[in-house]
Amino acid sequence: MNKHDFADMTLDEAIKLIHNGNCLLFTGAGFSIGAKNYRQNNCEFRAAKDITQELYNLCDVSIDEQDYDLSRASLWYKELFGAHKIIEYLQYEFIVKEITPTQSEYGKYNWRRCYTLNYDEILETAYRQNGKLLTPVTPSKNIQDYHSGTVCIHLNGTISNLNLNTVESEFKLTSSSYAKDYIKHTGW
Repeated sequence: MNKHDFADMTLDEAIKLIHNGNCLLFTGAGFSIGAKNYRQNNCEFRAAKDITQELYNLCDVSIDEQDYDLSRASLWYKELFGAHKIIEYLQYEFIVKEITPTQSEYGKYNWRRCYTLNYDEILETAYRQNGKLLTPVTPSKNIQDYHSGTVCIHLNGTISNLNLNTVESEFKLTSSSYAKDYIKHTGW
């Protein structure tokens, strides 16, 4: 298809391309709206700015020293309480307890490949709810080890792979981990 074919495409034609597994899915922070985590009873996922503010408050950082930089707030928290505590905090924030019916719909389609900037595994949960499997991977994994239609590439890291070894490397949370270039030359 060329660009002119897309300009004249109907919604039904676009949906057919999706059903045939010819489209990529890319999700970001907005995709998580409405999903619930384990932070509190039936707590919905929060925006990064809200998590950032809470981390600063837990570290007793004064209001005039706070900003909306999650990496900076996470670093404060990690240095004050330790790497294991930031991991535990993030698990309560980003492990999926429940997704919305709309999010579940995305698991019905045969995407050519899925990409996300999110740490959570909402897409993987949507696939499971539809009787299919979607494997979370990060750009550090070898593309040759995975079938392209069965993976979701978590560009900033995935919560299921967060541990003491990955918190500083493939989990892009702090400034030092954002500086690393994982996607370049990986094949993903």
